Amino acid sequence: MATPDWPASRLRREERVAAKLVQRLNLEPPIDVGKVAQQFVDVELEPIPGECDGLVLGLQGGRARPLVLLDNGQAKPRIRFTLAHELGHVLLPWHFGNSFLCETSRVRLFEASADYNFEPEANRFAAELLVPSSWLDRLVAGLGSDRVAPLMDALRLADVSAYVACLRLREALPAGHTFVISRGGTVLISGRTQGRGLYAVNPPETGENFERERLDRFAHHVEDLDYGSTHVTWWTFRGEQPPAGAGADSRSSRQVLDVMLERHLDDAGERSRVRASLGGVIGAAYGEATRQGPLAPAELYVRFRGRFAVHRPGIPNSLTRDPDFELWLHKRAEELG
Repeated sequence: MATPDWPASRLRREERVAAKLVQRLNLEPPIDVGKVAQQFVDVELEPIPGECDGLVLGLQGGRARPLVLLDNGQAKPRIRFTLAHELGHVLLPWHFGNSFLCETSRVRLFEASADYNFEPEANRFAAELLVPSSWLDRLVAGLGSDRVAPLMDALRLADVSAYVACLRLREALPAGHTFVISRGGTVLISGRTQGRGLYAVNPPETGENFERERLDRFAHHVEDLDYGSTHVTWWTFRGEQPPAGAGADSRSSRQVLDVMLERHLDDAGERSRVRASLGGVIGAAYGEATRQGPLAPAELYVRFRGRFAVHRPGIPNSLTRDPDFELWLHKRAEELG
């Protein structure tokens, strides 16, 4: 059951309102959002023309209870989320007195802007209501954060879309995880878990072709699963083991790099330029790492790898695909650690 004394200090104000509702009604996923809504509003499902998923009427008075209209052409998880969203407009006291015609699109689901805060606030309220942080934190504690697919499977119980499931995990998991939701080879939405720094590996942008080769190559592990009509991929950039045979190789990192550069580049000037580019990436990564405190070589290796998961135009792909590239990263981390 819901934990009454769960600390909500990390939640935003609209999420705290939803968390208090979850606590007061002793809710656990799957949340019967229709039953919850009946306590506060009247609900009708009707065809709504245009780009509108739902609307709430009566917040300015004139009705005994507000009326929520939902577009009945949405998929079930979307209807559930839209209803929770409209309930947010009703229960968030600073929304009172406004009119809302809502399109709960993925693009602005959680994002806020200086002049358009009500819709993201209602979305965050809905997400907290349908996937309570108290419940999700217990789920992560029980299943662990090393593998994301078991958590995604468990989130199916909440009956939310892949996007809501991924965004809730984005906020609950530690830094070092990146996700893409795709359909037909196109990125529908993407993101990464919270936290700045060397674990912050950015995914392909929304609308791009799903190019995953580099992410696959530098991730510790990759998880693919189908979720509804979409495909979800999670990459984890933490917990890497050193490359096989690294301890038996007595060469320095410079010697390993010299061999690789000779192998892939014929021109001495180009070799010098690429060496400088590689040094710049490692230098920036090391500088950021040391600002966070002393790190062991194994941790530096993990973080160096994450830096090369992002495309580097000045560094040939053939070089980063070389079997000795991982060995070079490992040796460089040992020398700097």
